[in-house]
Amino acid sequence: MGRMGTPNQTQPIHDISPPPEAPSSFFPPIDTAPHSRSKATRLLSAGTYLDPAFRDTVITELVEHPERLVPPSLGYNVATVLGHALRARNLELGTAALILLIWGTGAAIITMNIPPPSLDLFTGSAPDEAGLSATLLSCLFSFTLASLLSLARRSPRGQSRSTLVADGPGNPPTGRFRRFRFVLLPLTIWYLMAFSALMVLSAFMGGSIFKGLAVLSLPALLLLVGTWHRLTLSKILWTELSRDGFTGAPPQTFRTPFTSRREKILAAIDTEQFSPLALYNEDEPFLGAGVPHKPWSLTLELRPRPDAPTVPERLDGRRVLDLIVPRLAELTERSTRTSQDRLNGLELQECVFLPSDLPEGLRRTTLPYRDTDVRTHLAESTGEGAEQRRHFLRIRVGGWQEEVVTTIFLRVHTQGDLLVLEVLPYVLAPPRSSFHQVDDLTERSTRLRLSTLAAAPAVTIAAVFSGVNALRSWRREWWHSTAHLPLEGPRVSIREAGARDTRSMFQEMDINRYITTIQDRITSGTHQALAEAGYMTDEFQQQVVNVGGGGVFVGGSMAGSIATGIGAQANTADAPPHTEQG
Repeated sequence: MGRMGTPNQTQPIHDISPPPEAPSSFFPPIDTAPHSRSKATRLLSAGTYLDPAFRDTVITELVEHPERLVPPSLGYNVATVLGHALRARNLELGTAALILLIWGTGAAIITMNIPPPSLDLFTGSAPDEAGLSATLLSCLFSFTLASLLSLARRSPRGQSRSTLVADGPGNPPTGRFRRFRFVLLPLTIWYLMAFSALMVLSAFMGGSIFKGLAVLSLPALLLLVGTWHRLTLSKILWTELSRDGFTGAPPQTFRTPFTSRREKILAAIDTEQFSPLALYNEDEPFLGAGVPHKPWSLTLELRPRPDAPTVPERLDGRRVLDLIVPRLAELTERSTRTSQDRLNGLELQECVFLPSDLPEGLRRTTLPYRDTDVRTHLAESTGEGAEQRRHFLRIRVGGWQEEVVTTIFLRVHTQGDLLVLEVLPYVLAPPRSSFHQVDDLTERSTRLRLSTLAAAPAVTIAAVFSGVNALRSWRREWWHSTAHLPLEGPRVSIREAGARDTRSMFQEMDINRYITTIQDRITSGTHQALAEAGYMTDEFQQQVVNVGGGGVFVGGSMAGSIATGIGAQANTADAPPHTEQG
């Protein structure tokens, strides 16, 4: 298959010759355990409980579409996040089943009496058999309507189906619906709850304890189920997903008809997410790395030094990388003196990007993720200038406990007497602010309190909505399985889907420091490679742009003058002085 290797390569992807001898630096081991225990993994896992929409995205992308590969996981473990998403859905599905069972029981009791309800229940007289149905119907209807309004108050305009938030008044009062949300809605909810209590009281006053208990049991059971569900989720967040209790291991879930299929998906994800080989989507080849941050490249003509005593050595991408990597490794050694410097955890890994245009009939289990296959692609693609298969040195710094991930992809290759250097920095933003609510929970959140009871009606309705959504997901997974479709590259990054759009000024300063430091080591290593091989370095020094120092380079010929900096002036013979404000 030509697209999986060099342009002239026609052998199938699964038919690869024995790998050539390659230095051990081709395959530097990466310890994935810290990724599983990172803060980013913990917050994204908590997000599957706090934000049902995010949980749906995780399950839809990873489970409902097994034909899609996953992008590289930088600073987190997507398998752990998926495990928590599946358990959160199972819990809400079980809660929804209990609530629907209670509603079904109430409906069965109501339909036991065919005659229309008597109006005596509104006059205070003892309810008859038909009056019991009317009382039960009125009580159940008013409680359900109050629960819907309670969910609408906590989640306006359907923004989220989650009510599991830190104790407080809910969402901040903003917008033109403030008076409606925080005045009329609470009054309506209390009125409906009082009406439900009146229906229960009228049933007891009828003289039948059995009828009174029948009417009381339904809203009481609904409150009990909603309270139990909220306390269960709060306990998971407080214990398993707390700062001290998080281990990074995926949670155990009960077996379902989809368990064996999902276990295969999890095994494939574990292989793909940390592999040096990445099958990319042509529209977004660096999916999962975040957004680009001032990428740059240069092309340099290799010219021998006039004073060189011998003919210059042949310079290729491997030689340049072998001189750059030790300089980058020195950053980790020097930064160990300061344990808080994130550069001491800098990761270096050579990786190969392959197009995801795979041959038909190829399955996830037969992809070239074996060590021998990966080493072959690494050895063959180093210094290669092909368009489809590309070799990169991936330099990653996980700042702010892996919340802010800075990744620089470096590609070096030669084309005849030209040296091509490509530097592509990418930045992953921190997880959403709402996911940090897991750190606002306290041990009191796992206990029965008045606020827990007040939130129970909204929890019941939210659980039903999530349960119905889970059934639709199961239907898509079962009846509309995409396992027969050909494999394709990743379409969604879970890490990017759970990230926010902004970064703090401190984080921006750290990102700039990481990128500037790493780029300095890249250029110094390239300069050393040119000098040692016997090539001129003057042109390279001119082309290197020191962004941090405000340098300017203009390639080719130019006319006129350039002025940079505050108050600088550029004068020409034919124009008056002009000031550029930098």
